[in-house]
Amino acid sequence: MSGLPLLACSLRSGLFGSVRNGGESTTVKRVHPLACRMQMEVRDAVEADAETLGEIVDLPADVLRNVIHDRTVRVAGDAEKTVGPDADEKTRADEIVGFVAYDVRGGTVHVTQLAGEEQVAKKLLAEPIRFATAESFNVEFVVPVSDTEVRQAAENAGFDPIGYGPRFGEERTRRYRYTIS
Repeated sequence: MSGLPLLACSLRSGLFGSVRNGGESTTVKRVHPLACRMQMEVRDAVEADAETLGEIVDLPADVLRNVIHDRTVRVAGDAEKTVGPDADEKTRADEIVGFVAYDVRGGTVHVTQLAGEEQVAKKLLAEPIRFATAESFNVEFVVPVSDTEVRQAAENAGFDPIGYGPRFGEERTRRYRYTIS
């Protein structure tokens, strides 16, 4: 188990540091409490979500509003708070913990954005995979090499690294593919 981070949860804060594991120190990653409860609802994004999505990825709400209009965008949120007669749009947006955006070009589903902690991201990656499976398409996306959490989520979801992708500024990227058999 040495060298591998444990995914640890707290239903209150989700914050952890390191723990002793059989006499050796093991890094424990912070996991959003919803990932622990696994009672996430994944739903289509609506325009009212744009500001929250922008805050998650540090982009203006107008940019995310365009993404919502131009691509398929699915968001993960607390199922207990985002459904039902008392869940207004503001409540729904406040409970978002991650999202995935994707589109289709040339017979391939392209993941264009993915945000959320590893377990949330893995669950969100199931959305473009589900769509691609129904259409017999492969899924591809490009991840900055420095984003180890997203790279790990991709590999855990069954994506294979297929080489380096384009540079984003000075950042190298790695290209991933999920092949539908």
